[in-house]
Amino acid sequence: MLVDILPGEAVALFRDTNYAGFYHYFGGFGFAEAFRLPEDAEKYPPPTMLPQSEWTVERFRKAKYALAGTVDQVKREIEQLATVHGEGELEWFGWFFDQGFMPWEEEMRQIELFAEHIIPAFR
Repeated sequence: MLVDILPGEAVALFRDTNYAGFYHYFGGFGFAEAFRLPEDAEKYPPPTMLPQSEWTVERFRKAKYALAGTVDQVKREIEQLATVHGEGELEWFGWFFDQGFMPWEEEMRQIELFAEHIIPAFR
């Protein structure tokens, strides 16, 4: 998850950090299979793996691997996730940072934005 005040900034940050690390490292081990969508069953029936052309920022966001956006956008996405398996019963939530591509100052800014704007909404 990446949070920003300006629309588009967090998505660009995700693309350049966490996504870049995943794409260049984990993707080669088949982990992109975790981001299959219902419509993939016909287009890429198992055992056909998702082609590299499908490992996109948009797919990661649609599969809810990446929550990236303004504070309000991220809050809405977490609210949606909290109701997937019941009424507000989100069992766990992991924050997978950046694959080592993000400067320390930005990491700290992300933690501060999360602590100041996101956590209070879900206490």
